[in-house]
Amino acid sequence: MDLSQLEVFLTVARERRFSRAAEKLFRTQSAVSQTVRKLELEIGEPLFDRSSREGVLTDAGRVLQEYAEKLLNLRVDAREALVELRELQKGKLVMAANEFTALYLLPVLAEFRRLHPMIKITVQRSLGSTIPDDVLKHNVEIGVLSYDPQEPQLKSAVVYLDELVFVSSKPSASTRHLCIWTSSCPLCRLSRDL
Repeated sequence: MDLSQLEVFLTVARERRFSRAAEKLFRTQSAVSQTVRKLELEIGEPLFDRSSREGVLTDAGRVLQEYAEKLLNLRVDAREALVELRELQKGKLVMAANEFTALYLLPVLAEFRRLHPMIKITVQRSLGSTIPDDVLKHNVEIGVLSYDPQEPQLKSAVVYLDELVFVSSKPSASTRHLCIWTSSCPLCRLSRDL
C-alpha cells in the first residue's frame, strides 16, 4: 500500500463515483478502478459496495479512510516541517562543547535564539577528544573545539580566535622569577615564535 493508492481511494470516497474521481485525478476511470482493486486485494477486503452506483464505503473502507487521511495529513505536516527546518524557522540543534569552548558559545547562542526563537538548541557537555566522533556518529550536529581535529570526513571553520596572556607580578629586587616585563623573557620570545 502506498500513498498514491491512498490518494486515489480517498478521492473516490470523497467524490462518491469512480468517474468523477478519475476526472479530478486526470486519469482514466479504468486506471482509478484498477488502483482501488489492487488496494482491495492487498488489504484482503472490499472497500466499496459494488452493488451501489454511488461509491458507498464498506466498514473496511471507512476504517481505511480514517487512517489514509491521517497518513496524507502527516505527509503534508512532514513537508512543512522540512521547509521550516530548511528556512531555520523551526527545529532542533544539538551541539557538543567542552567547558572551555561552551563559555564562548553563550553570546553566540543568545543571538541565534533571538533570530530563530523556534529552534531548540541543546548544548551537550563533552570531552574535546570525543566531540569529532560524536559528530561523525551523528550524535550531535555541530561540535565546538579549541583545535582543528584534522579529520578528513569533517569540515571545520575557525569562528573565534582566543588570546592568551602571561601574567606575573612586577619585577623587584627581591623577586627571582622569570620576568615577562623584559624583551629577553624566554617564554614571551617562544610564544611570539609560535
